[in-house]
Amino acid sequence: MVRGEPSAPVVVDGAVGTGKTFLLAHACAFLFARRPAARVLLCTDTEASADDLHLRLLSVLALDPAATTAASAPRLLRHPPAAPLANVHHAPLASVPSSASALVAAASAASLLVCTVETAFMFYTCGLEKGSFSHIFIDNASRMTEPQCFLALVHATPSTSLVLAGDAKHDVPFLHVKSNRIVASHLTPMGRDSLQAHRYVLTVSHGLHPAVSALLGRWFYASSSSSASCSASSSSSSSSSSS
Repeated sequence: MVRGEPSAPVVVDGAVGTGKTFLLAHACAFLFARRPAARVLLCTDTEASADDLHLRLLSVLALDPAATTAASAPRLLRHPPAAPLANVHHAPLASVPSSASALVAAASAASLLVCTVETAFMFYTCGLEKGSFSHIFIDNASRMTEPQCFLALVHATPSTSLVLAGDAKHDVPFLHVKSNRIVASHLTPMGRDSLQAHRYVLTVSHGLHPAVSALLGRWFYASSSSSASCSASSSSSSSSSSS
């Protein structure tokens, strides 16, 4: 996820509670610790999910002693800005101006931008240069159709590393056609078997009761989910491996 090898996307799949969002947050911290010049676009589907990502990043970055100084901390921009929370360590935040040019300037100065895919596309239409990010992480990608994911992928170039995380077996998009609600798992990029990607499946649930985790495993992941200590299974549809 952090080596900067854009030969194929990384797909992280797993049921609810297996730590997909937690993994993305720690991947960001790992990345900035080793590549301080990296720039990450971290997107998700809703503002509530983006707020959760933002909070997790603040917590993870605060675990690193280097993140307590403004000089060494990555510049984190959440747009639109989340409400400040009491007793939470805030890494240095870029200001959020209102004009388009100033907004693009703030995004260009940020090393980590957290927003929805729609907001990511708004930055592109406002003039944020294509290829501004070395990595694009999309959380809850299984909830999005391919066109929705493309709202963030307009920032990508052939040298951009891409990570998609979601629950492709369960947490999938729905289409409302007249009075019908149609499951559209085939319209999400995570659901395409033809996608040439390094695929990893998280199998251990850290946030669910063991009985609920076992039920989800039987229904959606062929009993692969468990509630033990950390483990993961991986597979790759490309010939190389990734981490």
